[in-house]
Amino acid sequence: MAIYDFERFADRRVVDIPDIIRSLDATPVAELRVFALAVSSGRPRLIGRGVYCFSSAERAVLYVGKTTSRRFVERIPAHFDSQGWFGTFWKRMAEHYADDSAEDIAKRLASTNFIGIEFSSDADAQTKARRLEKLLQGLLEPPFVRVTRSARLFASQVRDMTIQDALIAV
Repeated sequence: MAIYDFERFADRRVVDIPDIIRSLDATPVAELRVFALAVSSGRPRLIGRGVYCFSSAERAVLYVGKTTSRRFVERIPAHFDSQGWFGTFWKRMAEHYADDSAEDIAKRLASTNFIGIEFSSDADAQTKARRLEKLLQGLLEPPFVRVTRSARLFASQVRDMTIQDALIAV
C-alpha cells in the first residue's frame, strides 16, 4: 500500500517534492483496497491523517487532498462515488475530460495512481496535513484542484526550506 510516513520526507527540501512524489511506489486506483487504507503491517492505522495524491499513469499529479476530519479509510473511497457529494476526484476528472465518454473516463480513473503521506503522531496532525496540502497544491499545481493564490505564494516562499520547516513556517 502506498501510504508513507511523513518522517521519511521531513528533512528533504520543498523544491525536491516533485522528484520525491515521482520516485514513490504508487498503488493503481484499480488495485486500491479499503482494508489496506485501514491497516498497516497487521495493525490498525490509528491516526490516518495526512495528505494524498492521485496521479496519472505517467505520474503527473492530478489531485492533492487531505484527510483531517476523516481518515484515509473514510476519505479515499468517497472520491469514487460518482453520485455522492464527496466524489470530488471523479467529478473533476469528468469535467476535465468533458468530451470523453463515461467509459473512457472510467478507464482513465482506473489507470490513475494513489499515494498517501501519513503523520504518525497525532500532535498537530490536522494542522500539518492542511499545510502540507496547501504546499503540495501550490508547488505541483494539479489540474483537478482549484489552486489558490495563497497556496502558490506559500509554496514560493518556502521552496528552499525543509518540508518540516515549511510546515511550521508562519
